[in-house]
Amino acid sequence: MHNPNQIHIFPLKLVLVPGESVPLNIFEVRYIDLMKTCLSDSRPFGICCILDGNETDSSVKYETVGCSATITNWEMPKMGIYHIEVLGQNPFSIDKTKMLKNGLIEAEVSWLSDHEGDLDIDNVTMCKALLKEIFGKLNEPLTSTERGKKSARWVSYRLAEFLASNLKLKQQLLEERIDAQRIAKIISLLGLSFRE
Repeated sequence: MHNPNQIHIFPLKLVLVPGESVPLNIFEVRYIDLMKTCLSDSRPFGICCILDGNETDSSVKYETVGCSATITNWEMPKMGIYHIEVLGQNPFSIDKTKMLKNGLIEAEVSWLSDHEGDLDIDNVTMCKALLKEIFGKLNEPLTSTERGKKSARWVSYRLAEFLASNLKLKQQLLEERIDAQRIAKIISLLGLSFRE
């Protein structure tokens, strides 16, 4: 039986946050095998941001806090290449890892929970307005599902996608467990950009 606290880690030069959809191109045999396993068993895998090296290195260094991902779409345009789309699910912290014979990284993880905290309603309202403006400028109207999401958590993670092209900053937002503090960090970032 599969241990829910045991997942494979895919180190990438990106930070995934819950609810974020990201396209990936998979061409390494070990990761193609991983994607096949995840698809057949409906299992997630973990994405952690690379600190040093790249995903093809066995000695790659990566963050110990990441986000699980499920595959929502895939195609194989030609043999040996998978185009997949993944959706961020749950943040986790790595407790220990081991390198498998096939080169994949297996990790024991602790799943992390977010808490609302003492929300500043003005900050949340400002973030919601900004998010609505961003979607409008991208000509991507909010879907009915997205319009129904009222939580500061959802809003803060969506803004993390757009505002944190800086991986270090986005990692900080992923590691923040209190929604109110994540919103406050985003407001602080916006305040700096507005003054420039």
